[in-house]
Amino acid sequence: MKIIIFVILVLLSHVSHGANHIEISASSIALSPPGSGIHAAYMTVQNHSQHDISIIHIESNEFDQIEIHETDMNGDMSRMQHLNEIVIPANQQVLFSPGGLHLMLHGTARKFTPEQQVLLVFSLSDGSRVNSNFTVKNLADIMPHESLNIPEGRQSNVMTSITVFFQHLLPQHLLTSVMYKIARIKWEPLKNFFISRFIDHYKVDMSIAKTTDAKSFRHFNAFFTRELKTTARPVDLAENTIVSPVDGTISQLGKIQDDVLIQAKGKNYTLKALLGDNESISERFENGQFMTIYLSPRDYHRIHMPINGLLQNMTHVPGKLYSVNQATTDNVDNLFAINERVISTFDTEIGTVALIMVGAIFVGSMETVWAGEITPASQRELKHITYDDQAIELKKGQEMGRFNIGSTVILLFEPNKMKFNEDINVNQQLNMGSGIATIN
Repeated sequence: MKIIIFVILVLLSHVSHGANHIEISASSIALSPPGSGIHAAYMTVQNHSQHDISIIHIESNEFDQIEIHETDMNGDMSRMQHLNEIVIPANQQVLFSPGGLHLMLHGTARKFTPEQQVLLVFSLSDGSRVNSNFTVKNLADIMPHESLNIPEGRQSNVMTSITVFFQHLLPQHLLTSVMYKIARIKWEPLKNFFISRFIDHYKVDMSIAKTTDAKSFRHFNAFFTRELKTTARPVDLAENTIVSPVDGTISQLGKIQDDVLIQAKGKNYTLKALLGDNESISERFENGQFMTIYLSPRDYHRIHMPINGLLQNMTHVPGKLYSVNQATTDNVDNLFAINERVISTFDTEIGTVALIMVGAIFVGSMETVWAGEITPASQRELKHITYDDQAIELKKGQEMGRFNIGSTVILLFEPNKMKFNEDINVNQQLNMGSGIATIN
């Protein structure tokens, strides 16, 4: 009998082991973007026992699925590693924090508000279960929380990663479709309000616009794609000069190393992927030159020819719609090769030149002067058009297309055909029509 009682006591001790020794604190759920249905959860797990204990399963009546993920604090939040379990070492604590370990909570019909309580149940490797109430909070309230132990110097990096991470959850095309419609509202009180607030916020210089009266534009998009005065952007017409096709900031430029272009420090992408896996075109630019120009919301958004050219092909590659600002460029792998884009190639005196318009979130449409509005497209499939029989020729400085809201243009040149000017550098602001390179 004593032996039986001893065995029962040992078993009871084993079953309650985790519950007695695992403590969950600083538990928060970050509100997700509207419509995503995915939330992130953070906490601190303290193991007070002399044994390693693993979290092997998490469940809640509020969510369909809960996963443990691991990311690099300074890396790309899109590269999340799904873990089957996480070990809490003996007498140690493990932080589930933004940019490191965190929980992803999928599928809920409930609309949460700050300070609500949500119960999560943790199953541990020793067979025990721990119940913990999580408090719903705004992300900004979670970031500075002392329990996360994020060094002050790294908080900006973490915030950038979180901002980029939530772009993966956003319904990008839906939001962009909504913006497309908003940008074309003609009701004067609303469209005038949008335009005036935009001018004030981004310090838009209306003195160089052909139409200086902001209220005269029929809708916001007409204002955004406004034409400039002919004297505002003189085009360098020297025969050996290649000019900037847009107003914008150089984010990268240089030599294409075989098939590889630089996106940002530590991040590259391939020509083949950028050009929609078209090997016959990508081979022309191997070891050539490239320039990436970012257009901010305040910039002029019509796109012009960098050199005289005869249109050869146009390819629409459907894809994602991540932001193309510096934070996203620095953190999302292959950004320009996965975002939606329109690729135009031209036959020029220096061989083939490619001009690539990269779409982004809220970029409601991209268009060219020969095809009109290309995006949004009714069918999201790769489309390649050849113009050999139409003789569409555009002169240097002539308009070839336009963006709605900010985005990026990438120029590609064949090897040994041109040279960027020595005074051209990364982060330099460009005006459309100014010289950026000379023909060899």
